[in-house]
Amino acid sequence: MATERRMTAEQRQQMISEAAYYRAEGRGFADGDAFLDWLDAEREIDALLNMPKAEGWLKQLESQLSSGRDRLRTLKQGITSKGKSARAELKKDLEKLDEKLDSFETKLKELRERGEKVTQRARQQAEKAWDEISELSHRLGGSDK
Repeated sequence: MATERRMTAEQRQQMISEAAYYRAEGRGFADGDAFLDWLDAEREIDALLNMPKAEGWLKQLESQLSSGRDRLRTLKQGITSKGKSARAELKKDLEKLDEKLDSFETKLKELRERGEKVTQRARQQAEKAWDEISELSHRLGGSDK
């Protein structure tokens, strides 16, 4: 019997924090309210966490994919402010991130087609792919500083 992972309060808080950040980033950190971003993100995450397990998990992956695509667009827009050698390196990393997002999207579509029959292994593979995307995205975001 597969063991079920429970969401800790800290994990929920982290998800809300990331969702709120990406909301603000999506509008260029302008014309908004951090508190409202937090409340909207909290509602979104709570709705995801309260959905039936497979459906909620797939919707969460779809949300992560959307956030990843938004992050990629933001990073691509910021590439022009870098020096020539930094731009070349960043461009390679952005292409790698784009490929990983495409691969993640393909896996997500396959999972969606399988619906309720999503296996634990498939879920683990998708989570691992998202972890790689997140790590690369955060590393690229860190190069902005």
